[in-house]
Amino acid sequence: MLWGGTALSLPFLLFFILRFVFPGLKRSERSIIVFCLVTSTLLFGLGVWMAYAATLEIAIRVLQQINAWVGVKVDIVRLDEHVDIVIKTIIAFGLSFQLPLLLLVLGWIGLIPSEALRTRRRVAIVVIFVLAMILTPPDPVSQILMALPMCVLFEACIWIIRLRELAKKGKRDGTDTDAPAGGAAS
Repeated sequence: MLWGGTALSLPFLLFFILRFVFPGLKRSERSIIVFCLVTSTLLFGLGVWMAYAATLEIAIRVLQQINAWVGVKVDIVRLDEHVDIVIKTIIAFGLSFQLPLLLLVLGWIGLIPSEALRTRRRVAIVVIFVLAMILTPPDPVSQILMALPMCVLFEACIWIIRLRELAKKGKRDGTDTDAPAGGAAS
């Protein structure tokens, strides 16, 4: 239940922290924070939806089938264990879907170029699957259901960062060509 309380109180905590910090920020810094908050909320919601709509039902069914196959008969499912698995899975999905935002911010400020992400794609996919293995219930179906959307989001990050790099390069090249050829205007 600690996880549920933390998840429910986090938006309020962020609200009060931002309410304190916002007056001291520049307009551009505020817009970056608002963009990150909106994107973070959407990604967290997408992760929660994936966990609730697709993964949990399948994972619980697979776990019950594994129990039946092994010969473990479970007549009564304890509510606290069930709620614990559901809350942990939902929070794990929501938090894991925040990783693309981290990559986008690091790419946006120039710390991670798209080329570095492209060349290390295989390592990233392995890390995503290991992370999914750790965060999901112990069945391969829920692991795959978490890892596949994360791989798609990783690829989307590569493309978004690449488009940002091309736009920056085009803007830089465009300003160089607008300069007068003689150096000074007459």
